[in-house]
Formats: sequence, C-alpha cells, structure tokens
Amino acid sequence: MILEELLREERFRYLKVLNKNADLSRDVMTVESTETPDVEKYIPQNTFLLMTGMAFQNNPQLLCEFLEALNGHDCAGIAIKLGRYVDELDEYVLETADRLGIPLFQIPMNMTLGEVYHEILSYIWNNQNDNFLNAVNIQRNISSLILRGSSMKNILNNLTAILNKPVMAVDMFGKIQDYGYTFSKADRKKGVEIIEKLMNNGALEKDSYYLYEEEEKNIVSIQSKG
Repeated sequence: MILEELLREERFRYLKVLNKNADLSRDVMTVESTETPDVEKYIPQNTFLLMTGMAFQNNPQLLCEFLEALNGHDCAGIAIKLGRYVDELDEYVLETADRLGIPLFQIPMNMTLGEVYHEILSYIWNNQNDNFLNAVNIQRNISSLILRGSSMKNILNNLTAILNKPVMAVDMFGKIQDYGYTFSKADRKKGVEIIEKLMNNGALEKDSYYLYEEEEKNIVSIQSKG
C-alpha cells in the first residue's frame, strides 16, 4: 500500500501534508512511534513514523539531518504532533523534506500518538490480510483450471479478468506464447521489449519475480519460471 491510498481513507483525513513535494507514492508497510533521534538504525524499511518532535525542539538542523538519515532507509513518511514541543517547522526543514521527497504530516493536537498509531497499523494489517486472501483465491482458481486441463488462452483470460490487467505468457527466448483478451498489439510489443531488455542485461533468471517501472510510472510485473 502507498501513502496516497492511506490518505484517501476518510478516517485519515486529519493528517495534513506539510511540504509541497511530498512523495505520496511511497510504500507503507508498518508504523512506529518514537522520539529517538537515531531511530533509522532500528526501524524497518517503509515505516510511517509518528513523533512529537521532542528531540528536535529548537534544533531544526538536527531534524534536517534526521530526515536525511531516514530517507536512506526508505522511510514512508513522518507525522509530527506540532504544538507540543515544536510549534511549527522551520522553512529549512520543509525545503530539506521537499528535496528528498519525504512526506511530512501534521497530527492534530486533539489526537494522541497512540490513537493514530493503532488506527493506521490496524488499517495496514487489514489491507495486507485482504491482499493475502485475494492472492490465495487467485492461486486456487488458476490451479483448478490447470488441473481441469484448461487451455493456456483460458487461463490467461481468467488471470486478465481477475487482475484487471493485461497478461501474457512468454517463453524463455522472449517469444509470446499466448495472451489475455485485453492485450493490444502495442501492449505485446512493449512487454516483449521489456523482457528482451532484461534478458540482454542478464537480469531475467529462473524462478524470480520482477517489478519493472518505467519513467511514465507504468509498472510491469514479471514472474520468471524455470
């Protein structure tokens, strides 16, 4: 799940984005609440961090250094309860956050960090559980088709309908074997170009999974099987 999805939920509308160039496409995997200035050594990647900013009271330079360190660990974003220890963020802090793309949020004074922590973590867990159950159901449906001797075309059409994305099967030499009904000629050409690029770079290996992201933010998922 990405930050943008989280913010679309009505229950999280109280989180106010503070910097103009916040990258809301960052992945969110978990939530932590801490005031430790060297927390980047202990938190996992893609963490959404909650704090009051107590450690950075009257020290915006330290907060900028903190942002730099967190950004190196793919921090999803930071939500600060302004008004308790830090009344407002220094312009230099906002400029640093914008340069890094790291999102900064304001937590309202009428909410505790504990409330925000439990609300967001619960939502993330429920979302992850739904995704897991969905993946299990997809695997069950496709396995059933295979056991019944369905054609590759039928299997790919079912995958296309389930995922609502173009799906195609390509052999180890980069040749299309078949594709789902929504796959246009342009999609096929682009898919083969991506696979050929990976093969030419020696990046496509057996039994591996790849996410290929282009500059225009189109993401292609590739499952390589031996």
